[in-house]
Amino acid sequence: MLYRNCIILFIVSLLISVSSAQQQTIAPLVAKQLLQEVGLGQAWQTKLAVKDGESLATLTLLGDKLYALTSTNYLFCLTKDNGNLAFGMQLAPNGFPVLELRRYENNVLAVAGNRLVQIDASLGTITRTEKFDYTVMSPIVRNDLYFYAAGMDHRVHAIGIAANAFLFEAAAANESMPTTILATNDNVVFATDKGNVVCVSATGPTRVWQFDATDKITAPIVQDNNDLYAASWDTKIYKLKAASGRQIWDCQLGGMLKQSPQVTRDAVYQYVAGKGVTAIDKENGKPLWTVEDGVGLLAQINGKAFLMTSNCTTAVVDIASHKRLYTINLAQISLHASNTVDGKIYVADHAGRVACIAAAK
Repeated sequence: MLYRNCIILFIVSLLISVSSAQQQTIAPLVAKQLLQEVGLGQAWQTKLAVKDGESLATLTLLGDKLYALTSTNYLFCLTKDNGNLAFGMQLAPNGFPVLELRRYENNVLAVAGNRLVQIDASLGTITRTEKFDYTVMSPIVRNDLYFYAAGMDHRVHAIGIAANAFLFEAAAANESMPTTILATNDNVVFATDKGNVVCVSATGPTRVWQFDATDKITAPIVQDNNDLYAASWDTKIYKLKAASGRQIWDCQLGGMLKQSPQVTRDAVYQYVAGKGVTAIDKENGKPLWTVEDGVGLLAQINGKAFLMTSNCTTAVVDIASHKRLYTINLAQISLHASNTVDGKIYVADHAGRVACIAAAK
């Protein structure tokens, strides 16, 4: 018996050693020397267990977690500080549409195949599911009392957190289609396909204010402290006061705005198809500079803005001088998660390599 136990321990140790060796031989997404030349380093890298015939499809940063969804709807959740796997689960059957993930406190919200799925991000367990009898048009959001869903029936539906909670519906006065929702415990703001931004009470359909752009708004509205940023197909990005809907400024760019602005402490970054990414002054709405081949902000690190470009490179711009400094070759990277909070870059490839890049220590 002792001999057999020794053999089992030896085999287990061998398997662990092989696994460790395999991890060590995983090629980095970005060469160490290339990062060192620009004052960066790889904070961590991991290889997710992506199956043959499967690939990573999206990479999303929400709070302290990084979420990677595969082409077969398997969801990996990583701790953003060290890349450790928090949990993995089959979010929806292969082939089902999955809308962009949202977060509320420690909950992750998904719409998978027209069904709400709420996941406890600490435990990796599903705590709520809800099947809708209407088509959900955008990611579901929530507050302490309700979930809110934009329906193809031109209504915003409030769904109770508790089973016996009162439910209500809200709609724009012109019966336009709600396209995206933002919720706090006080108010719910939704945009429509006719350019309306409507604010109603979080606990009922009482209208608080309304702002009207001249064309549809389909990208999620972004809240930054007491301000809202809305990108419209009328080529303008609008900054509004969250409490009153009063317009603070608008900035007209060179095309229809179909993606959300990326709002940081220093600036607002807006992508325009075929025109690149423009940095906008948060205070007055004036364009600061444009990276013509930019597709999205990666992060701001030590006074520099790092932007992914359309040809798989990273453009680096000095925030103070507005000058483009240099370009980093990121040819192996397929996916990135925008980080507007701190100075870390999160990238991945379709094969399942995920890495965090930060300022070198």
